[in-house]
Amino acid sequence: MTDAMGDAEEIVQDTFVKIWENGHHFRKIYWEAVRKLCKWI
Repeated sequence: MTDAMGDAEEIVQDTFVKIWENGHHFRKIYWEAVRKLCKWI
């Protein structure tokens, strides 16, 4: 459980780094992905 949470946290951090570096285009993609994830949960 803890390992899975740690992996998820790393993925989220990596995603945020990419968003921060690449700007609006990736923010748009990220929020679309978040919306899809929210539908699955």
